[in-house]
Amino acid sequence: MDDFWLQLLFALAMLITTLLAGLAPLKLLTAIMSNGRTTHKVACSLSLLSCFAGGVFLATCFLDVIPHVNSNFRMFNKNSSLNTVYPLPELLFCVGFFLVYLIEEICSRLISGSTPTSQTSSMSSIAESLNKTETVTLQSITFTVAMSFHSILEGLALGVQDDRMAITTLFISLMLHKGIEAFSVGLQIAKSNSQQIKIAALTIFIYSLMTPIGSLIGVYIQEQFDLITEIFDVILIRDDCPLKYDQPRFMNAFQSASIRPVLKEGLIFVLEALAVGTFIYVTFFEVLAEEKANEFSNIVQLFAIIAGFSVIALFQFVEILVTGTESH
Repeated sequence: MDDFWLQLLFALAMLITTLLAGLAPLKLLTAIMSNGRTTHKVACSLSLLSCFAGGVFLATCFLDVIPHVNSNFRMFNKNSSLNTVYPLPELLFCVGFFLVYLIEEICSRLISGSTPTSQTSSMSSIAESLNKTETVTLQSITFTVAMSFHSILEGLALGVQDDRMAITTLFISLMLHKGIEAFSVGLQIAKSNSQQIKIAALTIFIYSLMTPIGSLIGVYIQEQFDLITEIFDVILIRDDCPLKYDQPRFMNAFQSASIRPVLKEGLIFVLEALAVGTFIYVTFFEVLAEEKANEFSNIVQLFAIIAGFSVIALFQFVEILVTGTESH
């Protein structure tokens, strides 16, 4: 099978897996709400599930994404002859964190600034309710964008692979944790849009598309790099090419194609490091802090967080056993 069709098949498999896992909590939430249970029980169940999701995001960030970014940085630092001891990955983590923080604050101010300040008591309560709804919607959008960005980068990392064994290994690595991650993302989206089922389903569908889209973008980038390299190889080996004699350094740079992997490694490293910042923000600000502030038992919530964390920790261990390598 050609590598392109293999990538396409894997992209389709990821789309189906992510979509099914993402829609499952929406179906679960709909069933809970239509069961006629008390509001308190429903809210408690959702809180514990959100804490479980928070544990999943926490483990994904610190056991999967950050080690992978650090590994990419070591490779880029060596291949590019940068040889810096500056904590560049950590700097980019913080840049990504502050970027998402800034975007959410700007959007919050724009939303709150559009609400009139002088109102009657009844109008004030209505405006407060609308503001709360808009804030929840904004948090849902921020969360979805952050997770979608991370998913695109995961797909991109798969798409730029040009070796069949590397493609298969990375696909297995992604699939081992993508299902539980998609379930957790779907839960957060469903919880934020519990009264708007169609919007929640559409948001989950868009999120599910991100990894396959990233994979196809990666395939396109890889093919363009290969095409450019082949063109220069053909041109530069011709005897009548002036660059062959007048600019040998130019010819050698393209014939060796050493710039290609370095640029690719550098680009992926920067984007993934920025994505870590969004992951940290989502985990601690959008999920864990919000659940800790509610009225439910914090110790029970802690156990739910540990459970979610343990699932991903176990998947990471299994992944190493299956693939024989560190995570993607």
